[in-house]
Order: sequence, then C-alpha cells, then structure tokens
Amino acid sequence: MQAHPKSSRAVLSLCGIAIAAIAGATIWAKTAEPGKLPPILEVGGNMHPLFLHLPIGAFMYLATAEVWRLFTKTKSIPGAYPVLLFGTANSVLAALAGLLLYQQGEYSGELVDQHLIWGVVFALCSVIVLIAATAKGSDSGAYRSTILGSAAALTVAGHWGGLITHGDPLKPILASTKTEQDFSQVPLTSYHVVDRIFENKCYSCHAQDTKQKGGLLMDSYAALIAGGKKGTSLVPGDIKESRLSSYVHLPLDDELHMPPEGKPQLTEEEISFMDQWIGSGAPETLELASHDFPSELTTWALAYMGAPVMQQEATKLADDEPSVDVLAPHIAKVEAVIENSIFRLGPGGEALTFTAVNARNAITDETLAALHPLADSLIEIDLSGSNVSSQALHHLLEKSVNLQRLNLSNTTVDSTWMPVATKLPSLQSLILFGTELDDQDVKQLAKMQQLEKLYLAGTGISENQVTALRSRLATAELIADDYLASHQPVSKEKIVAAKTAPSSDTDTSSKFKNLALDASISADSFYHQGTESFPAKNLNDQREADSGSSGNWSFWLAEDNKTGTVTLDLQQAYRVSTVEIQNTRNRHYADRGLKSFTLEGSLDGKNYTKILSSDLAHPSEANGKDYPFHSYTLDKSPLRYLRIVGESHYGASGGLNEIRVFAKP
Repeated sequence: MQAHPKSSRAVLSLCGIAIAAIAGATIWAKTAEPGKLPPILEVGGNMHPLFLHLPIGAFMYLATAEVWRLFTKTKSIPGAYPVLLFGTANSVLAALAGLLLYQQGEYSGELVDQHLIWGVVFALCSVIVLIAATAKGSDSGAYRSTILGSAAALTVAGHWGGLITHGDPLKPILASTKTEQDFSQVPLTSYHVVDRIFENKCYSCHAQDTKQKGGLLMDSYAALIAGGKKGTSLVPGDIKESRLSSYVHLPLDDELHMPPEGKPQLTEEEISFMDQWIGSGAPETLELASHDFPSELTTWALAYMGAPVMQQEATKLADDEPSVDVLAPHIAKVEAVIENSIFRLGPGGEALTFTAVNARNAITDETLAALHPLADSLIEIDLSGSNVSSQALHHLLEKSVNLQRLNLSNTTVDSTWMPVATKLPSLQSLILFGTELDDQDVKQLAKMQQLEKLYLAGTGISENQVTALRSRLATAELIADDYLASHQPVSKEKIVAAKTAPSSDTDTSSKFKNLALDASISADSFYHQGTESFPAKNLNDQREADSGSSGNWSFWLAEDNKTGTVTLDLQQAYRVSTVEIQNTRNRHYADRGLKSFTLEGSLDGKNYTKILSSDLAHPSEANGKDYPFHSYTLDKSPLRYLRIVGESHYGASGGLNEIRVFAKP
C-alpha cells in the first residue's frame, strides 16, 4: 500500500497543513476565551458527533487488518490506502470540530480535557500513519507501528468520550455496592434531600467527574452558589431568580428546560421539595425536622431518603398529623361546574380521571384551565363529543405528564395539541373515532411511538395513510375502518355462569344507581352522514325507545354493514350484578339493531373475560312500550370495564338505544 509517486507530494503537503492546523487550533482552543464563537463556527462545532464515528471504523479496520497480515503473512490488503485517506481526513475534521465545540464553553472538567487531549493525539497519529504509508509503504515498520499506535490512541480517546456521553459503564455494579449514609447517626438536613435529587437527575451532566456542561457543578453546595458560565444558579430565598427552579418549570420542548428532553425528569414531589428548600433560604445544614414544610412533603422526603428508620418516622408523622387532601379543593371547583366528571383511583385516590360525558356541551376552555392544578394526577381524559378548543387542550396536555388514555372522539380539534401529546411518555391509548383528520394530523400521529392502541375509525383518512401509520407505529394496535371490517374481539377466557331473562320492566332502576350514567362510553364505529350522527355517547342519556329529533337522536348506530362493539368505563371497579340493554330499530325505519352479542368484563381495560352470550329481540314497529330492556344477572365479580361485542345485527348495521348497569350489595 503506497500512493502513486505523482500524488505522494500532494498528500504529504496536505499532511503538513493538517498537522499545523491541529496544533494551531489546539493552542487557540485552550487559550482563547470560550463562548465567543460566531454562529458559523458554532455550527462547525456541532458537527463533531458526525465526523467522530467515521475514523473509528476506518482505523480499527486497518489495525485489525495489519494484525491479520502479521499472523497470515498476507502481502497487502486491497483498498486499504483509500480507507486510510478517508479515515485520516475525518479524524482531522473530527478534531477540529471538537476543538470548536470545546470553545463554545458548554463543556469542561477533567473528562472533557482528557477526551480533548487524546482526540488531538489520535488525529496527529492518523496523519503520521498516512505519511508513513505514503512515503514508506505498508510493509514498512514505520507504518505498522504507527497504525497500531493510532488504534491505541483512538481507544483511549473513545473511552473518555464514552464516559462523557454515557457515564461509567461499571456504574450499575458500583451503585449496587454503594453504602447509603445512615441518617440515624447523622442528622438529615433538607440539603441532603436536595442533593439526592440532583444526584439522581442532574449529576450526569453537572458533576466533577462528568461533562460539567455549561461549567455548572451541582455536586456540592458551594458549586451551586458559584453557578456556571451563565451566572448563578441558586439565589437563596428567591425561587424565580434561581435557575435551578425556573429552568425546571419551563415547557418540556423549551431549549432551556432542565433536565433536557429525553433525560429522566424531576417528579412533582422533587420539584415541590426543591422549591420549598430554595424559598426557605436554601440552607445547607438546617435539619429537615426544623423546616416548616407541608407535612405530606416532609413525609415524602423521609421516605425518599430510604433508610428504615426514616420510614418509621414517616409513618409516625403520617399517623400523628391529619393528612391534607391537596387535590380536593381543585376537584370541588371542577365538580361545581360539571358534576360527576372527576373520579379518584388507587388506594389514596391520587390518580384521577376526567370525563365530559355528563355535560359535553358545558365543556369550555375555562373548564380545562380549572383542570391544570390536577393535571399531573390525571391518567385519563375523556373529551369525546365536546367543543373543546385545540389551544386549551394543548395547554392541559403540557401539564398532564402522567396521562395514559385520551379520548377525543367526535371533536373538531386540529393538530395543535399533537406535538405535546407526542412527548407524553405514559400515553398508551388515543381514541379519535369520528374526529376528522388530515395529512398533517397523520404525520404527527406517526411520531407517537409510545402508543399501544390508536382508534381511527371514521376519521376520513385513506387506506394508504392507515397502512403507513401501521408501518411507523409497528408496536401499536390500530383500530381503523379496514380492521373493523374483518375483526371482532374474541374472548379466550372461560364463561362465567350467568342468567339471562328478557323483561320489559324491572325494578332495579328504582332501588340502585345506574352506574352507566357516570360511565365513559365509546364504540369502534358509529353511523354519521351530513348532520345526522349516532355516536355511542347516546347510550346513557336516559332517553328510551328511539326518542329525540333530527340531529339529536337518543341511540347509537354502527356504520353500514358493521355490527359494532361498545365499551363502558365505569371509572372504578364495582361488583356489577345487573346489566340491562335496550335495542334500537332506527326509528320508523326498523332497519338496524343488534341481534346477537357477547358481554365481556375487565378490571384493567386490556384483559377481558367473557361473561355471557345472548340475543336481543328486534323492537316491533307498534309503539315505544314494545322496546324491551333485556336484563342480565351477573355473578358480582369486580369489574371496571364492560364490553358488548356484537356478533350479528338486524338489517344494515348494529345499534342500541340505552344501557343500564347496577351493582347490588
């Protein structure tokens, strides 16, 4: 391997220029004041990650090939010289870009300095390898020693770069053997808690043994006071002026938000404690017990520190002092406008669901604004059929960081809310039945990689768009028009014994509350044409026997040629004893209605158990009294979700008029 004589002089000249450029740039980067680069050079520095990976492959290949030659006595490696040229050029570019990145002033500390030194060493070695190959050839001792030396330098530089980017690979092992500080022997201060928060969420970029981004260290109290290149980060007693707090409260997509998007975020409790600490003067040595923090926050901090003795103190504190329900006042404010719209879940009622099912027309932007104090506790939001604005929805979703399920069926929202929904890490289910979508909406949906289920029937998107979405969201289940035409859920569980007895009248409704009134009801499809619409929300409006008027009918109809599936979310688990179903005939047309169906139940909305199968009689054409409620007795197993899976229908499609659900003691 050796360059052609005519090109040797040019290559050697370029090598000399490269060495001079690297040396000059290194001296400049280490002596000039950082943070003064013009924008064009900042762009050059940002290209460092692009260039640095290319010479790694080239030089590791050449070094491996050279070792292979030594053992196999191979004379030459075809194409090695172009690979060497390519690798050397990119190593020089990577070094120069890295020096520009260093001059931006965002990175400092021992790790960065070591990476810079060894990166420059490797770049110089790569140029020397090229000189040896050009002047002496690949069979020379000079080439062989320099290529192996450059590989060694590359390994060291890569090691320091890996520590900057990914941290210590042995950290999980070292962390598992780390001895926690025993706060039974040392008084627990509020700063101990704050420092633990920073250790878990901030040290990876702002500690002595990491990249020290922005020149800011957060691994000591003195470093917090000193701040970084942008100035002080902590102003004791002033939350607003303390960047530690103000940057955390910025929207997730703001470039100044900390921790950056993609990094583990601070929890609400962590943020609240940090703000309380700053507001109290950010003391370094004051014991936690001496602070006048809210009792629930102190209890959280004691448990957060993890020592058994702290857990006992937390339990005692919780027993001695009455708990404060911080959510109750905000819930009451919303319930004053829309009754039975918020439901509390979990042992402590800390998880919330919100549904607009009881007053869809009453939902306004002010209603959603009232939900903001509750947003981080919301795991489900049902705005189906409401007139909510896209902007108000966007602002609510920005704060709903724990949201798991969002129902926007039959709304007129545009794509404004979608970018923030893309960043909700826990969002599993998105329901858009009957909400018109366009090309821009489809592009945004394709970015929601966290979704497990996406309901798209009746949205107006094409089969090609659905196919493209299925390709992009490979792990999600998409329920669209084509899917519903060929699939129906099938229970794999055993049948639970149940009695079925059609009746035209029952006394159940007079003795027990109809749980369906508070339920969130959705269907996999509904018939709509022009101003005529028959969504599933009609099934709990208490209007019997196909009542209503044009544009406001009381019943649900599936799309043409579809039987349909209806799902009720009772908002919490009940021991359901009775389900009553009233069929529809589509007014005087008598051309639609559910015939046979399977009733299924679930606690989590994912795993359904078959309860019973039955048939519904077709209502006669005589008058309203001939619409029977079919009553089904269940075995009182705990259920939150009920699903009516249509198996066959009368006429053009399936449909129902009303559903009642009761739980007897």
